[in-house]
Amino acid sequence: MNTTQSGGRVDYWDYITSQRWYDKSAAALYLADYKCMVCYGNEALSVHHRTYERLGNELMTDLLVICQPCHNIFHRFRRLAPTPTENGREKSLNRS
Repeated sequence: MNTTQSGGRVDYWDYITSQRWYDKSAAALYLADYKCMVCYGNEALSVHHRTYERLGNELMTDLLVICQPCHNIFHRFRRLAPTPTENGREKSLNRS
């Protein structure tokens, strides 16, 4: 359950539009040197949660600065690099 330090439940949308989130995401961008933590690009950056376990009380390690192209790859493949494919099937690294 996501709770505040005082024990109240955190509403995601209220939090993500709050000054507190704005300040925390600005700090994450600063710490990442305004670069994507995956490809080191610097365009169309956003700050995403790696976990919602501490929503409202995140550690900086709970956050990921990511560019839109890497974000799109993640949502398409559910990982940050596509698996090599051949005819729509995963290639085997075994040659046997």
